[in-house]
Amino acid sequence: MAHAETHEHLSPEEAKFREYFQRADDFRKIELYRYSKYWFEQALTFNIDHDVVEQKLQLVNDLIKNETKWIIYVLSAAAIIILASLMIF
Repeated sequence: MAHAETHEHLSPEEAKFREYFQRADDFRKIELYRYSKYWFEQALTFNIDHDVVEQKLQLVNDLIKNETKWIIYVLSAAAIIILASLMIF
């Protein structure tokens, strides 16, 4: 997940923040939202671009809620199909 960009003039904190933020954004792009959430939360600890990180974190939280909702729908449908098939046989 490393990028070819050089950050020669960054403080160690800024470099770590960018690394965490980029890692979180990469996980979000490949739809691994829980990992993304973790790394955005880690990026928040640096208090750099706080508003941007908060917005991204809120987006990821919304995506997790939506994903969870769809998982519940699919599991409910599967349970109904299984129960219906058991009742028929």
